[in-house]
Amino acid sequence: MDNIRILERSGKIWFSSVEISSLLGLSFQACAVFCSRAVSRGDLIRAKRGIFVLPRGFKTASENEIFALSNILQTPSYISLTSALSALGVSTQIVRSACEAISPVRSSSYEIGGIMFTYACFSRKLFCGFERRDGVFMATPEKAFADAAYLTSLGRYSLDLSALNLSLLKRDRIDYFLKKYTPRTRRYIEKIMGAE
Repeated sequence: MDNIRILERSGKIWFSSVEISSLLGLSFQACAVFCSRAVSRGDLIRAKRGIFVLPRGFKTASENEIFALSNILQTPSYISLTSALSALGVSTQIVRSACEAISPVRSSSYEIGGIMFTYACFSRKLFCGFERRDGVFMATPEKAFADAAYLTSLGRYSLDLSALNLSLLKRDRIDYFLKKYTPRTRRYIEKIMGAE
């Protein structure tokens, strides 16, 4: 059986070099050659060093698979902002062509298969308020809202307030996170919550 078909039949959309080597029974050196040739042919997309994506599988990937890839592309990171708010049912805005995350490492972006993976860099102090859901690190609803409000208050993001159902957020959890942000962000959030 063709090696790409073997990868496709695994049910995964992305693989590490180690996984490809194991699935195909290739030595590390043979795997490197296979991956290089597969990328040249367009059978694989090199997402980053040592991580490869199946183009065909990527087109039908679930939201959770996209989020899991995001966590791998930049480590550590967690899904947040509108991506998390939408996934958690707080926002009606659907973000199909973007996956937004927070990282304490650096701001960056990757375009893979028509999806833009973006990472906003937050200080270690603000890198909190997330949990593992279905194998994916994702902000809690309140932290995703606070993250989006923080970036919006700095003019670095555009939070669509009309798409939010703020009644789904727990005010005490928002207040807990508010202590970590700048006075400007606290005022912005208090103004939004006060309007509710």
